[in-house]
Amino acid sequence: TSLTTIPLASSLLDAAITMRRSSLRHLPILDAERLVGIITERDVQRCAPSLLSPITQEEYNATFENTPIERVMFRNPITVAPDSPIRDAVLLMLDRKVGCLPVVEGERLVGILTRSDLMNLLMNFLPAFGFEVFPAGNFLISIYSIIVAYAIFQYQFLEITYVLRKGL
Repeated sequence: TSLTTIPLASSLLDAAITMRRSSLRHLPILDAERLVGIITERDVQRCAPSLLSPITQEEYNATFENTPIERVMFRNPITVAPDSPIRDAVLLMLDRKVGCLPVVEGERLVGILTRSDLMNLLMNFLPAFGFEVFPAGNFLISIYSIIVAYAIFQYQFLEITYVLRKGL
């Protein structure tokens, strides 16, 4: 799958449009080829003026157009290498309370590992452990921590490259 990124010189509007068009919640920010930050859907929402405030649509739009992405991005995000064990990535995400980890090889961004990727990985592996998988929505998410605890120790040597290659 192709990796969607945005240049450092972009505006908040550019990020919001890119995220909306590509249905992404996390957007890596590059300066040339180097990862310098990440912006999330939550960051965009946090920067948006309240629709209840007495501003015009033009003023609302101007906020997005005139806000440099550099001002709101999370700088120097925590990253992992493609050969990092999934277990380490999961523990890092839980410990740091982040929803994604950019995957870098040297200085080059090669992918992004998200909670959704991990949920898909679990959905693919649960039947092997005798768990029947139902599209149970929030119930599945509520047991996420329990299953992750089991799965990360069972698959502690499974590398992130596996997830990126499978497109999970």
